[in-house]
Amino acid sequence: MSVLTRLARRWLKISNNHNNFFDISENLGRVKDDITEATTQSRAVNNKLKDLNSDISEMYKDIENLSGQLGISLEMTRISESENFSDEFEQFNIDFDEIYKEAYKETRLSVPRLPKLSKQDLLVSVGIGLVVTLFDFFLVGTPHKGHSKNTGSPLTDLMRRAGTTKDGKLHPVLKWLENKCKVPYDVSLVPGEGVAPFNHRLKSLGHDPILGLLFAVLDIINGTFTYIDNTGCLRIVKQTEETSNILMAIIYYFGHLISDICTSAGIPIPGWCLSQFFVDEGKAGISIATLFEEMYREGYDLRHLVSMTSSVKLGEFLFWIYHSFQYGKFVADMNEPLYQREFDESKYNLKKEKMLFIVNATAVSGNIVKFVLPPSNGNPLSLNLPQWISMIRVTIDIGRDLFRDRTPELLIQNRYNIDKAWKELLEDN
Repeated sequence: MSVLTRLARRWLKISNNHNNFFDISENLGRVKDDITEATTQSRAVNNKLKDLNSDISEMYKDIENLSGQLGISLEMTRISESENFSDEFEQFNIDFDEIYKEAYKETRLSVPRLPKLSKQDLLVSVGIGLVVTLFDFFLVGTPHKGHSKNTGSPLTDLMRRAGTTKDGKLHPVLKWLENKCKVPYDVSLVPGEGVAPFNHRLKSLGHDPILGLLFAVLDIINGTFTYIDNTGCLRIVKQTEETSNILMAIIYYFGHLISDICTSAGIPIPGWCLSQFFVDEGKAGISIATLFEEMYREGYDLRHLVSMTSSVKLGEFLFWIYHSFQYGKFVADMNEPLYQREFDESKYNLKKEKMLFIVNATAVSGNIVKFVLPPSNGNPLSLNLPQWISMIRVTIDIGRDLFRDRTPELLIQNRYNIDKAWKELLEDN
């Protein structure tokens, strides 16, 4: 390695831009331009020296010829050819791109897109995911056919029994609500339209826990029954007299909804009723409407949604306990500059999101195993919907982290590298 190249590497390492590290790239570009210009000038000088050396050589030849004709013996020492002064600049110019890359190599490596986790963090994250998987296997379970005795999901069974008496009848309070909160959309049978006692709450938009706040109130006010028939068409049928009391309509909606939760059929998962619009069987031989209706009839209802959500919340709770004891809540050092505080908080949040991603990825992997292996054998009732929604959410977070603008972080890390290089240089001297 040439002396000039070694000096250049040292100069790039310490940088003259110590006080304004945000302009490092610009200054390095200027240095490269200066070196290119110096190289061009050295080539011009070297070419002139070559021309001069050629003229001197011709002069030597003329003198030697003349001395030979005159019979004079001369001892002359030839001037050696001039050295190529541009060699060092040429070599420097060739190596500059490599030098430029090495100047940022340490910075890029020290600011990864996602922080590296310790072995303990990794093991704990995977361990929490495995606990969630076991919880999903044995307590959330897979609902079986039949609503009177759902032995496939212990948690769902527990919630069903919570609203009934010992003899299996609806609790008196819920029965009172059922009798008092009569609504026009609670129609259990529409012959020829696909509405029957076992699916009327799925077909009726008023029974949806979220959409019902709109459609149920409208039905009560207008005295109508809004439902989706077996052809996927939305129908509105007049049932009772109209009313203008919106407040009472809302109260009746919630009262009727609560009274239906602990019945044998239960109420559908929010938004589940929209599946009834998709009646085309396609190549699969079964429509989305039929599949979702069968899942609802076999116990994939609001109670089971709560059971599935409990496994997700368990994982989040266990992670919160570990993270709180291991890292605590982020507290910024007010003695540090603002950019430093934001940099530290960013690293804290990135590590937290990466660990949550591992927890969810492990739990989802366990749910896939549950779905594929016996006794489920591909039964869609074994899929944990909230767990998959949680996985999608954390995946979006990780994707946002991976493609974030890292320029501020790289600039801050450059400052660290510059300070470190100055310290090394002072120690060397």
